[in-house]
Amino acid sequence: MDPLIHLIYCSAATAPMTDEGLQTLLAAARAKNARLGVTGMLLHENGSFFQVLEGPGAALRTLFEEIKQDPRHAKVATIINEPIAKRAFGEWTMGYSTASAADLDRIVGLNDFFTGGSSFTGINPGRAKKLLAAFRDGRWRTKVKYTAKPDAAGGSRTSIMQPATMATPKVSFAFQPVIDTQTSTVAAYEAIVRGQNNEEFPQILPLIGDSEWSYFDTGCRAIAISMAAKLGLDCALHLNFVARRVDDAHCAIAASLDAAEKNGIEPSRIVLRIDQDKLIGERQGLANIVEEYRGAGLRISIDHFGAGRASLNMLELMRPEMILLDGKLIRDIDSNGPRQAIVRGIVRTCRDLGIDIVTEGVETEGEFLWCADEGIELFQGFFFAKPGFEHLPVAFYPTG
Repeated sequence: MDPLIHLIYCSAATAPMTDEGLQTLLAAARAKNARLGVTGMLLHENGSFFQVLEGPGAALRTLFEEIKQDPRHAKVATIINEPIAKRAFGEWTMGYSTASAADLDRIVGLNDFFTGGSSFTGINPGRAKKLLAAFRDGRWRTKVKYTAKPDAAGGSRTSIMQPATMATPKVSFAFQPVIDTQTSTVAAYEAIVRGQNNEEFPQILPLIGDSEWSYFDTGCRAIAISMAAKLGLDCALHLNFVARRVDDAHCAIAASLDAAEKNGIEPSRIVLRIDQDKLIGERQGLANIVEEYRGAGLRISIDHFGAGRASLNMLELMRPEMILLDGKLIRDIDSNGPRQAIVRGIVRTCRDLGIDIVTEGVETEGEFLWCADEGIELFQGFFFAKPGFEHLPVAFYPTG
């Protein structure tokens, strides 16, 4: 894998930047950075830019050459260009917010810079690192009040890269266990997105624009990981991964692993549940990206297996560590011969390939007993536990 670097540069705008112009710039940068696996932070103040870019060296060098040729930038100067062990802004994405001079004056690391009327184009490496630390360490988060658009009162205004956890709409999570019937333990919890009042996902989905999906999706996983850690999770964590665009996957997976590390959860305990039915783009590209992160311990599961496009050829392409049998396939399986034949074939194939099977959506004892008789050991469904809103529920372990 191409080593990570961070590249910090400053530049001057060649023309005044309007609010609409900044929004357009941010939207284009968000899409390009997701495609390249680049994260970071951007500041704009009084016609000058300060940007931190983190990502694979080759991608950053290509991106920086494009920036230097961009007619909106002048006096482009590299401040720092050096290798890094890990990202400082792995869960951040491009957003738009403002801060007044009074806001900035209260933040250590910023109060002696902006209020002095300085320009980013005059910054040196030492000052750049101090400014960077003020944002990386998060001291500004409790000090600055964010608004969707700049304050009409005017004054000093600063655009920044918002953390993905500040996505709108606000969300919380419920957790549902995946149980191991052989050991009578919880093997994992799935994090299920909810509204802040436990609304189910379809109720908040209309509030998310297509252009904001990647931002929202990445932010959700960061919230889920943080909440799971605070609840004392001591097993695996299943995170839903709806890769609508293959180009978003690099940044999204990196951000998830960075968030896990920051919360003390080992990468080997993270399982991404990939929903192929919602993927826009060719699947081989996603498979290649996933393969890059397996070395870090990341595990993959194919969600809703046996329904939609999640068919047997996905096992060869994605080489998942596990699959989740779709609940519709399991419904009343104890009395449905055709479904029984289908599941027996899947079970045999997965055994030959060394792939674990989780039977999801189990609601009755009959469904559980039939699957258990076929040698399936991992289960999820209302029969064992309903999702617990903002807590890890206790599971029921059948003895049949």
